Amino acid sequence: MSKLTQTALKGPLALAKKTAQSKPIPSFPTKYLFPQHNQRVMDALAGFVDPAKRRQFNKQKNPPPRVQYQRQTHLVATFRCPNPTCKGRRWPSGVVFTAIHAYHDHTYNATVYNQRCRACNTLGSIKLDVDVYVERVSYWLKKWAGVKMPPHAEKNKITPPHEEEYCEGCKAGLCRRGARLVCVGGVKDKRPTLRLSWVVELWHAIWSGKRHLSWGNGIALMFRRNQH
Repeated sequence: MSKLTQTALKGPLALAKKTAQSKPIPSFPTKYLFPQHNQRVMDALAGFVDPAKRRQFNKQKNPPPRVQYQRQTHLVATFRCPNPTCKGRRWPSGVVFTAIHAYHDHTYNATVYNQRCRACNTLGSIKLDVDVYVERVSYWLKKWAGVKMPPHAEKNKITPPHEEEYCEGCKAGLCRRGARLVCVGGVKDKRPTLRLSWVVELWHAIWSGKRHLSWGNGIALMFRRNQH
């Protein structure tokens, strides 16, 4: 390709790049509420909770601190970077930090925390896995309404490792970092959290020659670490 042709091609490419850089970047919030999914949550309560006892969705982003119950969990979603220079970069996450709250005024909501693009640190737009959202929220609303529920084990979707520096839940000091084998406890039904990274660490310690560390002592150590 001749230099003249290369120069001719560079012109439009440079112009397109400059145009992309000059476009304003759409802004997205650090956390979301999804009142549009409330009807599906109410449908999931049918047959379990009397309509008169069902909580209404609280649309306030900063509701009063009269929390009756709360539960922290992780949802599944795909994020998209709105920055034109990232050309629509997307990333999946199975560790989308979410706080479910039930208030004394007989309302509830679920606050879903956003994530940032690793390439440019811009807050992303979220495409939520609605089925997982409805299942997690309706489970705790049933339980808080007095319905006998089986122990809840989260079915975590395998996604890339959680990156704390780009998670708004981690930045707020709320998200317990990384992959977990059981769900995180809130005010009610608090249980210890077993982190996958600790299991890997324990396995590596034993098989690298530290035979003095037994499986029993190692597991006890992991749960003690979780309490700090």
